[in-house]
Amino acid sequence: DVDITADGTHIGGIIGASHSNTIIKDSKIGGDISGKTSVGGVIGSSIQASYEIANLSNIDSHFAISGTTSVGGIFGNFSAPNYKVEKISLQHTVTSADNEIKIISGEESIGGVFGDLNISNMTADSYLKDVHIKCPVTGSENVGGLIGKLSVISEKTITINNCKIASIIKGETNTGGFIGLG
Repeated sequence: DVDITADGTHIGGIIGASHSNTIIKDSKIGGDISGKTSVGGVIGSSIQASYEIANLSNIDSHFAISGTTSVGGIFGNFSAPNYKVEKISLQHTVTSADNEIKIISGEESIGGVFGDLNISNMTADSYLKDVHIKCPVTGSENVGGLIGKLSVISEKTITINNCKIASIIKGETNTGGFIGLG
């Protein structure tokens, strides 16, 4: 478990801001991570590099990721050419009495995996595969079980395969089970 509280930007459970090709496998996250903008359970902000995240889960039911803008269970803000995300499981037991609980939360661009996914000039096909989000994702605008806000300018393909959302997704504008705004 790690508790991280910051008043600024680029806050991550493992990496705050990354500009390097990164592979993270067979890992667990936990604790409370909070900041203002670009807050992620693993990486707060990722820019101009390739990323591979696999076999990741939360330690136990104690985790919360919160901020104002671009908040995600894995990536807060992602602006890079490609990614591979697979075998992810984020879980928090929620009962009907817990409908106000906030596990992944903020105001704008809030997602179970990516808060804000902004890709241009992808160098390879990218994918989300075997991702299971079983925890509340809440916000006001651009709220999605997988991706809060999706912006793609590319000839390459983004594939979503065998992903499951089984929890509360709560927002006011542009709210979707998988993607809030795409």
